[in-house]
Amino acid sequence: MIKRVATVFILLWGVHFFSPFSFCFHGHGAETLFQGIGSGNTYSLAWGDYDNDGDSDLAVGNWGDNYLYINNGDGTFTEQRQFPDSGTSRNTNVVIWGHFNEGTNLDLAVGNHFGPNAVYINNGDGTFVEQLFLTGGGDTWSLAAEDYDNDGDSDLAVGNWGNNYFCINNGNGTFVEVEEFGSGETCELAWGDYDNDGDSDLAVGNFYASNVLYINNGDGTFTETEEFGSRYTRSIRWEDHDKDGDLDLAVGNQVQNALYINNGDSTFTELLEFGIGDTWCVRWGDWNNDTYPDLAVGNDIAQEPGRESFIYINNEGNTFTPLLIGDDHMYAVAWGDYDSDFDEDVAVGIYGGQNYIFENGEMTFGMMDSLFVENTFFVAGDNAYCTDVLGSAKIAFGLASGGVPENPEGRTDAILADTEHDTGNLIPVGGPGINPVADEFDGYFGITYTYDPGATPPVFEISAEGYFISLNLDNYPSEDICIVYLRQHGLRAILLVWGYGWCGTYAGSLYVGDPANWVGNHLVMLRWTDSNSDSLVQEEEITVEVVR
Repeated sequence: MIKRVATVFILLWGVHFFSPFSFCFHGHGAETLFQGIGSGNTYSLAWGDYDNDGDSDLAVGNWGDNYLYINNGDGTFTEQRQFPDSGTSRNTNVVIWGHFNEGTNLDLAVGNHFGPNAVYINNGDGTFVEQLFLTGGGDTWSLAAEDYDNDGDSDLAVGNWGNNYFCINNGNGTFVEVEEFGSGETCELAWGDYDNDGDSDLAVGNFYASNVLYINNGDGTFTETEEFGSRYTRSIRWEDHDKDGDLDLAVGNQVQNALYINNGDSTFTELLEFGIGDTWCVRWGDWNNDTYPDLAVGNDIAQEPGRESFIYINNEGNTFTPLLIGDDHMYAVAWGDYDSDFDEDVAVGIYGGQNYIFENGEMTFGMMDSLFVENTFFVAGDNAYCTDVLGSAKIAFGLASGGVPENPEGRTDAILADTEHDTGNLIPVGGPGINPVADEFDGYFGITYTYDPGATPPVFEISAEGYFISLNLDNYPSEDICIVYLRQHGLRAILLVWGYGWCGTYAGSLYVGDPANWVGNHLVMLRWTDSNSDSLVQEEEITVEVVR
């Protein structure tokens, strides 16, 4: 697709990589937005709109006092001690929302460590009624709600460090306890209709025994079959990760995590994809809004490379790209759109530390501005020289307020107006294999590239948002290609440059006129050719091939 737009003027050159800008990533991954959902020894998190006001609230289960964080709708929360609120602290391993009586409000089920479990019936006025179940002092690590008997209310499967139970809902938040399945030091349970027969089956993740699948026979009974390995499992979750119409199972283990791909014939194919282990929690969500499920994996503190916590971005199949989200004791992960912006955010629970929320959005072009703690401005004029990685370039840059009033080397005063000096952010990123920033931005912004040095001629191709531009490498370095992305953010223009950086990293000046004269986000794919061999890039040597 080729379009033309108003004047676009960009100057590019290769320079040795340096970083004059500040990232606000937690490690080399997603952005930490909010540090205000408690601290302590958190084992479980659960999002739910308990007050029916249209936004998601967060229940936090701790070894100690549990809390409900009520979403105020403006990015802040009000903390309430609720579960229990009588001054009694219980060591809570799991919290889940569900409908456990005849009311329409969300209720909360809480599973505890060697203490009575409880359902908190929501009165709809900010208060709850506590109803205890399994009061014999068992050690509950998992609760899974499902109307498995099809009578219109949510029943509970209870996974214990000992005998597991089905708790049949009487319709009023009380339960009949029936010992039904297993005694394998169960850490997590997950309901899912894996065989597409219309009823829910139950996967059981055990720590000291083989994992088990209980196939629902549709008459209140189950057929037990072993399917999912024995690697000291702590967490399991169903999801149709490959969008082929059947549910697959992610399994988080102490030793090696695995994805079990449903073959559609009651068999599974094991794929070892999600880290080397020490995993406490796996949860599916969609971080990049591409409809393919991504997997958040919370691990214990990284004692060796590979044990950090990640969101594994689904590459629309059976491969994934990891996005780092922490190297703490991350025992809990929960997806939820807390800011009501139509993408999923991620809350993480830390054992012995501060819980926090990752706001979604920085992995899309439309949220580029959220990548920076401070505004960064980086420009150079029409005398900037093309250099290789060992060379030098005449560069001027300013931080925060942006721009430099006098820039004799770059002569930006002759190119950019005062408004553009003070309202522009340029993000020089570079190309593949040149610097770690370029590698990170590949995944964040959905930029992919294909490099085939063995082709005739050798080819390099950049793709973004369904568009692509290709370079015959026989023409390099006299010809080059890049992506420029522009975003209006208030009075400031956010500019990303990502190109074929075989000899260095790109930077440059982008002339778009007064930012007030353009609206929205723009993806631009450019080709420039040094047709007069003067090692400079003039306006007439730049071709705008794609604009969105």
